[in-house]
Amino acid sequence: MQTVAQKYSTIPIPELKKHRDELATARKTLSGIPQDTPNYWPASFEIITLLSRAQFQLETIGKLPLSVMDDVRMVNMPALGFVVREKNVLLKNLIEGIHFENSVIHFDASVRLVDDTFLNCVFILPPQENPPKSFQEIGRTLLTSDLSKVTLNAS
Repeated sequence: MQTVAQKYSTIPIPELKKHRDELATARKTLSGIPQDTPNYWPASFEIITLLSRAQFQLETIGKLPLSVMDDVRMVNMPALGFVVREKNVLLKNLIEGIHFENSVIHFDASVRLVDDTFLNCVFILPPQENPPKSFQEIGRTLLTSDLSKVTLNAS
């Protein structure tokens, strides 16, 4: 799987759209193999990033300055009470109750997510051989979900 991820990582983002089916197949394959397989997490994170880039084509948003959300909790808010749209954002520490739309989401290794939803987002996960448990939960959910609408609860 690492070679599949490497093969597609060199393709320019606008051309990734043509390879969505192959990337979706690679993601499905990864979701069915043991997590202790060598290079499982780096390959999984790369495939998630590539597939989300192929599906949502948000490279102009990805060029915006990076906003940082660090320890943000929006609890007891009405549904979709706090929405982040069209941002290039880095999530750190606890992020709770946020709805993200059409955004490029970078995950810091410290991130813990509680009841956060992501609609048509690109996910950028740093490659890690042995990611923390919360990161593994994020990766597992993204491997098995429809990336167009995902709710993450990895705390």
